[in-house]
Amino acid sequence: MNDESFLLEVIETYVGEDKREKLSKEYAAESWKNYQIYIHALKSTSLYIGAEELSEKAKALEGAAKDGDYAYIHGHHDEVMGEYKELLGELQQGLKMK
Repeated sequence: MNDESFLLEVIETYVGEDKREKLSKEYAAESWKNYQIYIHALKSTSLYIGAEELSEKAKALEGAAKDGDYAYIHGHHDEVMGEYKELLGELQQGLKMK
């Protein structure tokens, strides 16, 4: 498999595993342990595809969930989800062009 086809497969997987619904559900329920699990996954997969800024913001949310800093989560969750949504849209557009 050449590098471009592997990269496309990774991006397709990233887009296909959209975590917004799960994160929103756990956020709304204030189920912080589950939220931490899903935001950790977003952090890791975002870093893997090169979305370093999103990964860093997810890392901060993960740390806040771990530390019980729910005010931080409430103050930043929507911003991060907006950036995640935007990235997914851009990736979907790029995949359509291939």
